[in-house]
Amino acid sequence: MSPKQIASQTEEIILVQPKRVNNITLRLTDDELDTIEEQARKLNLNRSDYLRHQALKSVRRFKPKPLKSLDTLQYRELALIRKELSCQGNNLNQIARALNTLLKMGVPVDLDIARLEQIASESYRATRSILSLQKKHNN
Repeated sequence: MSPKQIASQTEEIILVQPKRVNNITLRLTDDELDTIEEQARKLNLNRSDYLRHQALKSVRRFKPKPLKSLDTLQYRELALIRKELSCQGNNLNQIARALNTLLKMGVPVDLDIARLEQIASESYRATRSILSLQKKHNN
């Protein structure tokens, strides 16, 4: 918002800044805070004015990197991965529903905990691998 101009009775123009009511909390190390305060002092600004100036200056200069487009093969692979994950989630829900039904009926359930842990580990590794590939693609 730009400053408003208000004309007084003596025709003098006074700039009125809008009231700043929004806060941002920022955690800093002692060294970072010392650096900011030193730079603000050099410019004869208080800490808030200095940080506001630096943040807005950076925003004005910032130009986001263009997004890389996915080729058709990558899109198909992602679609297959999504479909497989959806199927696995559906199977997991069916297993959970069946176990809950058996437990409510009082039927003893024997679980292979080692196999369940192995499946969870494989799923975790696959997810990490997908995220790693995505990160490489985006860089």
